[in-house]
Amino acid sequence: MSFFNKLKWKYLRYIVYLDRHNLKGYVLPLLIFVSTTIGLVVAFEMYQYINVWGGWKIAENNALTFCEHNRFTEAVVQPSNTWSNLGFLIVGLLCLFIGINDFKSREPNTNNLLVRYPTFSILLGISCIYLFFGSFMYHASLTYFFQKLDITGMYAVVISLIAYNVFRFFPIRYAKLRAKYRSSHHIIITIGVLLNVVFFAGLWKVNVNILFPIVVLLLIGMNVIYNVKQKHISKIYKHLFKLSTLVLLLSTMFWIFDRENVLCSPTSIWQGHALWHILNALSIFLLYLCYRTENVNVQLIYKDRQEIYKYFK
Repeated sequence: MSFFNKLKWKYLRYIVYLDRHNLKGYVLPLLIFVSTTIGLVVAFEMYQYINVWGGWKIAENNALTFCEHNRFTEAVVQPSNTWSNLGFLIVGLLCLFIGINDFKSREPNTNNLLVRYPTFSILLGISCIYLFFGSFMYHASLTYFFQKLDITGMYAVVISLIAYNVFRFFPIRYAKLRAKYRSSHHIIITIGVLLNVVFFAGLWKVNVNILFPIVVLLLIGMNVIYNVKQKHISKIYKHLFKLSTLVLLLSTMFWIFDRENVLCSPTSIWQGHALWHILNALSIFLLYLCYRTENVNVQLIYKDRQEIYKYFK
């Protein structure tokens, strides 16, 4: 690698707060990704022409609206829609291990909230891995059980992002027992986890074509409002946010085209829903990197809130 490329790489690592991370720490997630992929390929190749899902309850609602041809006599019913979920796995592993490495190289005085509170990165990483598993198995089987995991995985990822955005709006709370301000991340993350339990318990059955877009629009709206309120937002933050939004819109377009059979070739490896998976994974990671470029003066927030409390006490 040339000196210029090394310098550029160090700069990119610095602006997303990865400069204190040891790159060797990311060998493990890469190995997990490769070994998981190989393991799944081998497993499904062994049972390729066996109907392993024959005794399972078939999925409902959107299950049969995808363009891809359904191979009900094979182990993988929808190959392209299945394997494209690997994008969520690599994004989930990266977010998870970035959060873990943030814990190891803890910077208590950093001005980036994701670095300061790595639990949000870990929550997003676990949610993406959960979505990978649910969506992968759902499109491989088209069964009711994995459909539930697929839908709850979608909500889990969005809820984890909403939880972080709520934290950006309300990073601290007043603890009456200790008579001082404390971080609110514990409460917000707990509420996020409880919301996932509620969705898993039954809320996931609400029409996903109505409720899920509402939840996504809530997330987008929170981001837009926060960005408008902030006086100083870096160019790289703006670029990453716009790019993430653009990729999300593009993925939605492919989802619609696939559902309405506008661009549809049932036996092709190029499927609109598969592109929806890949582009959504990319959009999530771009948004995550966008958050990691942000600088928030947490100490100043603590000081200002304390002064306000003293004034009105």
